[in-house]
Amino acid sequence: MHIVKIYAWKDGYKMKKILVIGVFILFLLTTFSSNSTTGTKIIVKSQKQFDINEKVDERITMFIPGELIVKFKKDIKITKTNDNNILTGNSYIDSLNQHYGIKSVDKIFKSTEEPCLSNVYNFVLSENTDLLLAASKYSADSNVEYVEPNYIFQKCIIPNDEYFEEQWALNQLNDIDINAPEAWDIETGNENIVIAIIDSGVDYNHPDLKDNIWINYNEIPGNLIDDDNNGYIDDIIGWDFINNNNDPLDENGHGTHCAGIASAVTNNSIGVAGLSWGCKIMPLKILGNNGSGAVIHGAMAILYAIDNGANIISMSFGSLFYSKLFDDITNYAYNKGIILVAAAGNNNLKIKFYPAAYDNVLAVAATDQYDRKARFSNYGSWVDIASPGVDILSTMPTYNVSMNDAGYNKNYTKASGTSMACPYVAGLAGLLLSNNPGQNPDQIKSRIIYSADRTPPDREIGRGRINAYEALMRGLGPAESNISLPIHLSEVSGSIEIRGSASGEGFQYFTLEYGKGKNPDEESWIMLINSTSEVFNDLFTSLDTTLLDEGIYIIKLTVNCDNGFYKDKIRIIVNNDHNTIYVDDDGGPGIDFTSITEAVENCGAGDNIFVYNGTYIENIEIYISISLIGENKDTTIIAAKNKSLPCIYVNCNRVNISGFNLTNALGFFNHGGAILLDNSNYCEISYNNFLLNTIGIKLIRSSHNKIKMNIFNWNMIGARLILFSNFNEISKNNFIPSLFGLYSEHASFCYSYFNRWTRNYWSTISRNHINMMRFIPFRIPFRLWDYSFMPLFHVPRLRCDFDWRPSAEYYEIPPTKPEQNFEVI
Repeated sequence: MHIVKIYAWKDGYKMKKILVIGVFILFLLTTFSSNSTTGTKIIVKSQKQFDINEKVDERITMFIPGELIVKFKKDIKITKTNDNNILTGNSYIDSLNQHYGIKSVDKIFKSTEEPCLSNVYNFVLSENTDLLLAASKYSADSNVEYVEPNYIFQKCIIPNDEYFEEQWALNQLNDIDINAPEAWDIETGNENIVIAIIDSGVDYNHPDLKDNIWINYNEIPGNLIDDDNNGYIDDIIGWDFINNNNDPLDENGHGTHCAGIASAVTNNSIGVAGLSWGCKIMPLKILGNNGSGAVIHGAMAILYAIDNGANIISMSFGSLFYSKLFDDITNYAYNKGIILVAAAGNNNLKIKFYPAAYDNVLAVAATDQYDRKARFSNYGSWVDIASPGVDILSTMPTYNVSMNDAGYNKNYTKASGTSMACPYVAGLAGLLLSNNPGQNPDQIKSRIIYSADRTPPDREIGRGRINAYEALMRGLGPAESNISLPIHLSEVSGSIEIRGSASGEGFQYFTLEYGKGKNPDEESWIMLINSTSEVFNDLFTSLDTTLLDEGIYIIKLTVNCDNGFYKDKIRIIVNNDHNTIYVDDDGGPGIDFTSITEAVENCGAGDNIFVYNGTYIENIEIYISISLIGENKDTTIIAAKNKSLPCIYVNCNRVNISGFNLTNALGFFNHGGAILLDNSNYCEISYNNFLLNTIGIKLIRSSHNKIKMNIFNWNMIGARLILFSNFNEISKNNFIPSLFGLYSEHASFCYSYFNRWTRNYWSTISRNHINMMRFIPFRIPFRLWDYSFMPLFHVPRLRCDFDWRPSAEYYEIPPTKPEQNFEVI
């Protein structure tokens, strides 16, 4: 018999030392919009559309029943008669007031005449009033500026688990997360929902897991009898299919880590938070200490899970080989109503990976802290969805892991892989099923996929990265809410067509809106169209972008049906002109923004951003072709706000960066440098000072870039070129190594060729001023096994791993690029 081994993907089980700065601040902020664009701002929503189900209705009331906020134009004055009639002098409004039997009208802001705040009233109607109908009738009068329900702000539950702030995938300041706290306001997981973790077992005694371990109450422990006649004796908490016994204890760590991601006990003041707090974990062991296992054991585990009440099966393992047995067992599980979730694998390949690629299994790719595909993750049209899978903090067995160097308790560590991404999706399925126990696997799968936050379409990791809150808020029936044009993340100018589909079972109406910025606040959306007619892959409307300020916009489509509402969002970049934008942390006349991030988000391709002297504590992401120029490379400082991430992350072509002092990027080597070029070509990085970073500049899959006239001063690694970074020029830089000098400036490796290192100055690393770097033909790799990525026959001239003509003199580099001339305002 031929047995195909299945390997668990657990790259990243390295203990890292990460300095954590800052704390998450939870607050509610209400702002009043000031938009130069015109259009109807009202979004009137029927209470009916929020009745997704009784449980949601109990936990989240969207607005106070029977109350409307109405803002009149300044000419309207409200008086009350002796017989309690509310009069405005407008016959239409007065007739509506009488029709609805208004109980009371109160002016909200009594002590101000500020135009945007005055003449705003709270109308109290009967609690049974159809607010959608009433609001639409009031808003029909030209004397009414807007009408809206009295919405209720909801708290976002932040659990008290010790390391929650380091679980970036659940909640982080830049909102590239799965919106777990918002989701937990709706659902935290039901103990009747069981997630089978088929893996290397689970440490069921772990203090952060033991209370969520599934118990087989049909079995009497210790009597050596199969009481429930399921074929397994004393299987109280699952089964070990490798050793054929009732003790699925994890001796590898992989399964325990996955279990904590899906359903660690949460809000218990220790450790980490699991995505589905209350759901139970069924430990099923099929992977040995070496992280591998046989197909037959996996199939047996799936059948056990089906027969013993599991609702969801999480499979963080797989193979590149198709197995008919496993295909049959997954189809059988699906037909029994089981939700199957599997990791897409860590080969960075497009080839199908099983069991994730089976038709009835939800295939999960991994994303990183920038919402990009994790460098190791498999991808392709067969992938359904993505979720965070890089540096995921979770539980580890308590008996074989010592205190790690990141400072965590020995029961926890960080790991990376699609293995980590998979249980997030399984946990989300647990939340959805807890909230709607009657839903079938197709309905759960649809809600997970079509509620996702979109990622760039060329990354082939499914619809996008999971959003737990949007998945819980999504309607329950079949519907389509899709914007097909413009393309997500595209740059637009002039008049653009917006196309797509808006339809569904029990269709009521749809709204199409847009808002400025990456995350427009609720008050700033501008209505484009509100229609009661379905649209099938056709034109919604057109938008003249020449009337808009340049920068990032979100276009949002909401389809309202009897059973709930369905959303789609895309991001576009409006760019009609090439501008110069000025940034100064002190503000002042002529200054556009006080942060570089804001400037980047509000510019278009080809724009220049000029940054005045100051200290900017930020992590900047650049996705459009711009020039970012600092006033002085010594005094225009960018310090990484999150030390584990780069100061500047670049993910596009033709970006120029000069005139900055970049510092404080102290993340582990896999995170990138103070500047990280990822899939970025034809960029120029010049006249900068890289000071005290783990890596100065790092290139991944980036070619034809120029890195010249920079100072690399006391970085552990000066410049690192990896993973198909070819034809780059690194010239006339000053490299001043740290105590790790010999490793400090290693050049290209890992499939990177034809990079030209020339005329760089390499400082001395010994007291007798012997420049050792000149005598090493190619840089020593940071890891010995990096040699495995080098050609079998190493040809220095092909790889260009050494400096052709190193400079004997230190370069006196000007404060900024000489040809950059910007008007100082």
